[in-house]
Amino acid sequence: MSRRKLSRQQQRRIQKNQQQRIAHARSETLEQDCILHGLVIKHHGKKLLVENEADGRVYHCGIRQNLGSIVVGDRVVFHPLAGRADTLAGAIARDPGAGVVSALKPRHTCLQRSDGAGKTKIIAANIDQVFIIDAPPPLGAQQAYNRINTGLIDRYLIIAEKHHLQSSIVINKIDLLSTQELHRVKDMMQIYHRLGYPVLYASIRQELPQQLMDLLAQKNNIFVGQSGVGKSSLINVLLPQANARIGALSAANHKGRHTTTAAQLYHLPQQQAGGKQTNIIDSPGIRELGLWHIEQQDIIRGYQEINYFAVNCRFRNCQHNNEPGCAVQKALSEQQISMERYKNYQKILESVLS
Repeated sequence: MSRRKLSRQQQRRIQKNQQQRIAHARSETLEQDCILHGLVIKHHGKKLLVENEADGRVYHCGIRQNLGSIVVGDRVVFHPLAGRADTLAGAIARDPGAGVVSALKPRHTCLQRSDGAGKTKIIAANIDQVFIIDAPPPLGAQQAYNRINTGLIDRYLIIAEKHHLQSSIVINKIDLLSTQELHRVKDMMQIYHRLGYPVLYASIRQELPQQLMDLLAQKNNIFVGQSGVGKSSLINVLLPQANARIGALSAANHKGRHTTTAAQLYHLPQQQAGGKQTNIIDSPGIRELGLWHIEQQDIIRGYQEINYFAVNCRFRNCQHNNEPGCAVQKALSEQQISMERYKNYQKILESVLS
């Protein structure tokens, strides 16, 4: 059943009610119910796992109607429902760790993509940094798969740039590469290194690079990428008690099975006293990353080197193809812009505009 569309008046009323609940939650208790502040650490279907910010206890929560989409990383106001029935929470009200979310706090950032139907879907909220994970194909894979997916990397960078998020790139499973192949991959990734994106090389069979630990520290991070690139495996090394599910690659198409079916947030141990908590969200792997909600100008801004030269084009609406006075084409001919990145830009732009 599709969600009913709310009028502007109804949306304003819902927002006002949420603001009142958040303001009310500043007091520790109410006459009948304790009101708590929580962090959503997992969202699966209509159920949430919410961690009480005060003591770390986790509650299985239902959601009040008309709160909109709530995702991992959201900060919420919720009521514990231990030992009593409540129609809002249904059957989970009998669980001593049950609760119901009554308000969603404002987000400072969110990461969004387009789903298969072309609708915008929020992946996670209150993120500081995106780690784009990719990996070489398994040994024996067909030549067509024998490369890093720079097109998908570029799509994630576009989304991160649109939402003003820091981005880092991790090439995982480098133990699958020969010395010569690793050099070839590093040469390919020099494009991103020169643009200022941190590029790291990792394997769970080797000690993880210290730069990864330094970049993660005291931030809300999310690991994104296709299935099978080792996102959950990296988290298991960083935090063995997380016990994230790990799956094998499909021998038929060399793409990973969807072992992580719902995003989940993990806390890493504090690296220094009084420091901000380091969090990692493990997101489900995807086959394709839709950008239908992205405007053409957002795509250009996601390609910072193209955006840099585009301001000098003769025409404001230049498409950077064969127009006269195109500064992007001039920079491309002078090898100031990578041909591979430019081709990725063209493909992404075509997919969005078609």
